[in-house]
Amino acid sequence: MTKGSFLFVPYHAGRQSQADVKLTNSDARSHAAAVSRQRRDNKRLKDLPSLHFAPTLPTSGTPVNSVASPDDAQQDEESPESSSSSSSGPVYSNSTVRRRQHMRAMQFSWRAGNVSDGLKIIGGTRTDPFGYMPGTDYGRAVVDYFWQVISPVNQPIYAIFNVTNIFTSYWWELMQHEDYLPAGLAMVGAIMQKMSQPDNGPSPDVKANQASAITRLRKKHKAAMSTGGNVVDDIAIITVLALASLARFLGDIGAYEMHRRSMRAMVRSRGGLCALGHDGLVKCVLQQYDSFWVFETEGTPLFSDSRPEHIPVYPAFPLSEDLREVFMKLPAGFQSLVLKGKMSVELCNVLGRVVEASTSGVLALTPGNLNHSELREHSDFVEALPCLDTPDFSKVTIEKDICLAILLYCFHSFTTARSSVSLYAASRTELTRLLLREDEHKYSPPEQECLYWICAVCVDSWRKNGPSSPLLPQGVVLLPTLKRLKDGSASSNVLQKYLYNQELLDGCERYLAMAG
Repeated sequence: MTKGSFLFVPYHAGRQSQADVKLTNSDARSHAAAVSRQRRDNKRLKDLPSLHFAPTLPTSGTPVNSVASPDDAQQDEESPESSSSSSSGPVYSNSTVRRRQHMRAMQFSWRAGNVSDGLKIIGGTRTDPFGYMPGTDYGRAVVDYFWQVISPVNQPIYAIFNVTNIFTSYWWELMQHEDYLPAGLAMVGAIMQKMSQPDNGPSPDVKANQASAITRLRKKHKAAMSTGGNVVDDIAIITVLALASLARFLGDIGAYEMHRRSMRAMVRSRGGLCALGHDGLVKCVLQQYDSFWVFETEGTPLFSDSRPEHIPVYPAFPLSEDLREVFMKLPAGFQSLVLKGKMSVELCNVLGRVVEASTSGVLALTPGNLNHSELREHSDFVEALPCLDTPDFSKVTIEKDICLAILLYCFHSFTTARSSVSLYAASRTELTRLLLREDEHKYSPPEQECLYWICAVCVDSWRKNGPSSPLLPQGVVLLPTLKRLKDGSASSNVLQKYLYNQELLDGCERYLAMAG
């Protein structure tokens, strides 16, 4: 006997009126229809394809060389033509209110009939813990990993720096579009796998979704060329960005560079970053990833021409009332640098927010739901702290080192994970490179003391989450610099003059002992 096979209806002994008989028969028919629908739905769910996108590269037609990698030619010969076609994604108006209403409708509705079956496993912001929804464990795990690891880790940092957070509901909004879905699954899935299995290569699921994303871009390009439609839309640009990020993460530098060139050409064909849609969120995504990549690779920014020239403003004395209030919050070491004109007003304001977050909590800085992708004051971190945009090492000042160290310190103090996010990995890579090149003798004694704090934070970033976990090789390389800066300091409690916690103090003692 299966659940739902029986119907219990009220029965009264004796004669029943004609109305009672009709009501009983109606209940029975309704139950029979419900059982029939349940059996049909169970059979449909059992036959539903899993969220494992097989490589379906076309065997004919003009390839989109600006999107696919050179190695895809061999995959073209081995993969069958996909029978599914891309459907048009959600249309976003310029109204933020309409976009958010559309987003919420997608989050809480079960979309059916107008998208591929693969999308049906995603119907809300959390996956079903009992495994009721169809799809593979891989697809559910990727969505869970994003919402339970990547998104929470980034939220405090974006709130403190007042930067538009791209790792919130906007990612979910993109995942509702079947053209972006495989690229999003591949990118987040690769990060998830790297954290749990760092020594393994990309899984078959990552490779299959990567190939499916390339296939969809090719088919979309071919269809648009044949109909005279729009070849480059917002979803296509974001998908290429995801493929570039994935290639960079997997170490495929050739594909990474090719996708970057393609993305730059696509943006130019649209008229620049400011012409892109989704209420400015596409621009935020591109600018943020562009800066991540520049920090990691010491390369050239793709969209540097879109940034207006920034002239830093340094505090003028006597300080204004607002700036004096911020100044009084700062630790003593930073106050000394402000008095010597070494810290801009933007950096002072960010430091004030870090101190406030330490005492009052992050939510005190940004009331409301941190999980919503709302446009904030700055599009990216370079806009929030323009001194980060200093590619010429000869022009780098200690201010850039301080900014990168603050980013790392915030991750250590306000989040639970470290290397699983792009901003963290990019910041510590750039700061390590700067410290290894620094000539500390060109700095004044207060700056040298601050440089010791900066180096301590950077060394601490090259260990895993455990307080006593060993240093990675990149951190070991910095130990002589840390020891030299400590020996040159006249103060015994340098770290307490800046941002610190007990974990940093204990770790620094251990690192100095390792340095000998």
